[in-house]
Amino acid sequence: MSVFNKIKSYKTPITMILIVFFLYIVLQFISKNIEKNINKVQEIPANTILSVYDSAKYIAKDISSYLNFTPKISVDKVTVINKDTPILELSTLELRDVKHNYNWTNKWLGSEKTIEMNGSFDVKMGFDLNKEFTIDIDDNKKVALITVSEPKILSIELKKTNIDSQNGLINKINDDNRNEVINNFISSARRDLNKTVYLEKTKKNLQNVFDKMLIKRLDDFEIKYSYSNQLSEVKKIR
Repeated sequence: MSVFNKIKSYKTPITMILIVFFLYIVLQFISKNIEKNINKVQEIPANTILSVYDSAKYIAKDISSYLNFTPKISVDKVTVINKDTPILELSTLELRDVKHNYNWTNKWLGSEKTIEMNGSFDVKMGFDLNKEFTIDIDDNKKVALITVSEPKILSIELKKTNIDSQNGLINKINDDNRNEVINNFISSARRDLNKTVYLEKTKKNLQNVFDKMLIKRLDDFEIKYSYSNQLSEVKKIR
């Protein structure tokens, strides 16, 4: 037998050995990956709990970036983020050119004087951040509760005014009367602005903002809002 034939006769067994060895390495690799994936599946509950804490931190960053303050955030009664309020107020409703009028009358010895004042305001309504503003996340019940103070008027700026006055025969209008009318005009405007329709709109705008931020971070959670310990309607984040 020639040398070439001898080499050829050994070639097939060597090739088979190499193929078997390669298949063994591949099977070992697949086996280890399957085991690793099984372990990952077993760790899902722990990872889920951690993800809620991570979500709370991302929510804090979102709020800080968008609204320039951070509420206190807790997960399962454990404080994750402390409150940080570089701003004092959060405005969620702005009203432009709000019309208002006020009538004042005074009688003395049968003589009547009157002042009628009308004008317009620019108004901002929102929330006092010095008061409570918290987000409590309950991972077991899948509920996020946002607690905030009742909304209020943050600023009211008088833009335009017009005053019509009429003196009585012996009862004349003086500077004190005019100052009283101006003060009463602003006070009565505040009373009108504090009507339910404006307060509810202020709350609604706040809820819209926070719904959008929380929906990105909390999957399938209920979100509730509490104003002075009164719960609003429940919403479902999907």
